[in-house]
Amino acid sequence: MKHKINETVKIISVEEYNDKRGENEWFDVEFKHNGSIDTESFVVNMSDFCGKFAKIVDIRDGRYFLDIDDGYFFWVDEFFEDVIVANDIDDVETINITLRKDHYPKLFQKKLEELLESGAFDNEESATRWIESTPITLELFYEKDSGLFAVEMEAVDTDNIVSPYSQKTIVVSDSLA
Repeated sequence: MKHKINETVKIISVEEYNDKRGENEWFDVEFKHNGSIDTESFVVNMSDFCGKFAKIVDIRDGRYFLDIDDGYFFWVDEFFEDVIVANDIDDVETINITLRKDHYPKLFQKKLEELLESGAFDNEESATRWIESTPITLELFYEKDSGLFAVEMEAVDTDNIVSPYSQKTIVVSDSLA
C-alpha cells in the first residue's frame, strides 16, 4: 500500500475510468494483500468521485476508506492517480533564500536579466537592490524513496510542476487551494 491515514489522494480521472470500464460499467483490479491476491472493483457509483481529492480516513484489509464517500466504498492504490499532492496549507514547510551576488552569482545574474528584460526595473542598480533585499520562499517536498526538493511558492499553484525524481505532477487539492 502506497498511502497512509490522513493522506490526500486524487481519484482517477473520468477518462481513465471510461478507458478501463467494461460493458457493465465497472472494472476490476487485482492487488496483493497479506501474501495473497485479492480483487477489488471500481463500480459506476464511484465514478462520481473521478478527478476529485479525498482524505484517507481508515485502512483495513488492504483497502482504503475515504472521507469523500463517508467510508462507503473500498478503494485501492490502482484507483488513485500517480501524483504528488501539494502540502496541506497547515503543513507547508518552507525556506527563504536571498540571491546574493557573491553567493549565487549565476542565479543572481539570471534573475537580474529577467527583471530588466521584463521591464520590472529600468536600471541595473535598482534591480540589484531589490534582488538582494527580497527573499524567495521555497516550499519543500519530500518524495518517499527519492528525496527532498523545493519549488517557489508562487509556482506550486500551477499545473506544470513535476518532481525532478519521478516526473510525477504536483497537484494542489481544490480543498487545499
